[in-house]
Amino acid sequence: MTRVNESIRLLRSLLAPAYLTYQAKRADLGHRRRSFDAPHLTATGPNHVLVLVIDALRPDCAPDLPLSFGSAITPGTWTFPSVTSMHTGLYPSEHGSHVRSADGTYLIPEQATDVDLLPVTLEQSGYSTFFASDFTIPLLAAGGWYQRHHASANTGAQHVVDRYRSWRQHRDKTFAYLHFSDLHEPLDPPSEYLGEQVDTTIDGLSTWNYDYWDAYDEDDPACLRYRENRLELYRACLAHVEAQLSPLLDEILEDTFLIVTGDHGELHWEHHEIDKQFSDSRPAYSVGHGGTPYDMLARVPAAAHHPDHGSIVPSGGWASLRDIPNTILRALGHDGPFPGVAWQDEIPDDRAVVCESCRHGTERKAVYRGTEKIIHSREDNVLLHSTVDPATPGETPARADQANVEELLAVIDEEWSAGENSNSGQMPGRMIKDRLEALGYK
Repeated sequence: MTRVNESIRLLRSLLAPAYLTYQAKRADLGHRRRSFDAPHLTATGPNHVLVLVIDALRPDCAPDLPLSFGSAITPGTWTFPSVTSMHTGLYPSEHGSHVRSADGTYLIPEQATDVDLLPVTLEQSGYSTFFASDFTIPLLAAGGWYQRHHASANTGAQHVVDRYRSWRQHRDKTFAYLHFSDLHEPLDPPSEYLGEQVDTTIDGLSTWNYDYWDAYDEDDPACLRYRENRLELYRACLAHVEAQLSPLLDEILEDTFLIVTGDHGELHWEHHEIDKQFSDSRPAYSVGHGGTPYDMLARVPAAAHHPDHGSIVPSGGWASLRDIPNTILRALGHDGPFPGVAWQDEIPDDRAVVCESCRHGTERKAVYRGTEKIIHSREDNVLLHSTVDPATPGETPARADQANVEELLAVIDEEWSAGENSNSGQMPGRMIKDRLEALGYK
């Protein structure tokens, strides 16, 4: 029976590319059938807009590209709610595309409905729209919102870039969203990017060694060796992505408004002992993504570039990925209808932004304001206070100032509905489940 099951799994793996192509075509058809209500805006800025999202991009790993990077806080700690927030300007607790699993079962959230959508607004303004990703989750979040969709199975950044180049040819006005999985497990860069820094014989390096998830010991040389080599493998994957994106940027920077960022970061056991205060259905303490919004998960590199005005780096207070719709519309000469701010403006120093962990175990929310940050779980009755530096990733535990903490808790209270009203989600189909398991979603 085991041999039969393995044969069935292999067959489904071979059919995966065709299945994802089918899902993309289905999304195209779904777009044509939808009735969208979006404002018509007369754009006065660049004729081409492009958003590049590198999945699981840590804040200490800004890509080596001809751009000036700052940072932004992701609204959600995993792909589905974060992608939705980047398209709607809403927090997960507002758009509802999130789900919590009490037993670790992987569930697919419901796609956001009855919300303003960035690609639809740009389509109504005369832009042709295109979505491409080389893994499943982004398509499940945004499928049907674009005129054309492409999805493939872990084919890497170059494949996605080539699809974009082909689609963009002979189109006068375009908006595209490209999502790359190269930094998401399984980590598998070409051998020429590995060098001598990575010991590929270490067990579970390309995925995760699950023996360490809830038993990581920073005094154990084997644990430290594993962490160091996995981070080096991660950086090798990033170097490969940089090599694929650099030629594209050389081609388009003169006529394209560009945003480059990640959808969330990736933890490698930062604060793993502290994290054991929170319930985690996997359990996986301060490793991977989807869990407690420590800085290496909640913060991502962020850069924007205008062909006429050069680099746009978020400055002042904290930026959020929910600001992307307004930042793009400002580049095209408009404001709204989305919430958030435009990165072209100085962000108020006292702005508070939220990151919601709406995936594994209990709900944990983080609030950033100035140099202060709190992480709070009502269900676990845990409150962590730390200091953060907008210029340096990471956080330092700090003694709480009660008045400031009360103000930050008030911000969380406004967004707490995700912790109490997570949608029930749905079990993925067999083909989708296989794709998710290949990405480490167990």
